Amino acid sequence: MRERFDRTIRGFDFSTANPVSAQALANSGRSPIPQVPASAFRTIGGLQFAGTGGQPSGLWSGDRNNFAPRFGFAYQVGKMIVVRGGYGIFFDVLWVDRTDVNQGGFNQPTNLIPSLDNGQT
Repeated sequence: MRERFDRTIRGFDFSTANPVSAQALANSGRSPIPQVPASAFRTIGGLQFAGTGGQPSGLWSGDRNNFAPRFGFAYQVGKMIVVRGGYGIFFDVLWVDRTDVNQGGFNQPTNLIPSLDNGQT
């Protein structure tokens, strides 16, 4: 499966430079946090999108190393009797690691935080 405009997330790169790193470091320098020294302040990592940066354009990579043989037969015993049978080995992950299009970088969720006083607080 593919997303038409390559706007789906394929993963997260924990080593790439984040585009907000320079601004975040400058802001932390203006009002430093004593518990986090400037040398330890790092904002690394970023989303990997399908079809960009060497990523495949599909939503996931297929598992192509499983041998799944199939065998079938049909035998006509008489004019109106046919015996049929078959055997096969199938592999399926049952959606364990298969999800729909993940477009976290292209939408903004709005959380509902309910309260006990009709949303006044």
